[in-house]
Amino acid sequence: MGFFVKRALWAGLVAGLGLMPMTAGAVVLDCSLQPGADAMGWISKRVVIDYDEAAGTARAADEAIQGWNGGPIEAKVRKPSANQVSFTWDLTIPDAVQAARLQFRLTWLKADNGAVMAVKPLGYSNNFDARGSCKVK
Repeated sequence: MGFFVKRALWAGLVAGLGLMPMTAGAVVLDCSLQPGADAMGWISKRVVIDYDEAAGTARAADEAIQGWNGGPIEAKVRKPSANQVSFTWDLTIPDAVQAARLQFRLTWLKADNGAVMAVKPLGYSNNFDARGSCKVK
């Protein structure tokens, strides 16, 4: 996918997240990740989370979600604390031979706005991870 196509997708994605209803306790986490070479493209370099702490709800978006789901996906809020909160979601990627189902977990480290992403392809023994940082908007 070309640079300008990716840029247009991201502009639409972030604009779409900006249109979601926000409450007083809600934040948008715009996370930049550095996936390792072994991540095989399963981890996007940018993940956006719309997190409503008061409601305990979240939505996630990245290049794969936009491509396969057409827009943000509901994420589960896991183990929120004063120090960190994790968000999890599943994504099924259809294939002509066999669909791939992936479990994603992004943990936001509040003290330094760090981010840790882990991806597990279900039915396989390997895992992928990345670290980075989030901008709170």
